[in-house]
Amino acid sequence: MNRTIRLHPGGTKNDDARCVVMTDAVYMLLSECVRGKKGDDYVFTRRNGKPVRDFRKRWRNACIAAGVPEALFHD
Repeated sequence: MNRTIRLHPGGTKNDDARCVVMTDAVYMLLSECVRGKKGDDYVFTRRNGKPVRDFRKRWRNACIAAGVPEALFHD
């Protein structure tokens, strides 16, 4: 089974293509995210089925709760 995530040129921040092999843990977590969904459905959705388009506010709140209010997602 091919457990690879492919990002095509032009689909990344700097337009470079990328290929990432998923660990077993990542594969299991993503498998749960897509369970029961169709091929063109969003992977990350809220409980009501709407797609997650932006997570910055929740990320900021989680960082504040963890005591690291200035943490960036890439940190």
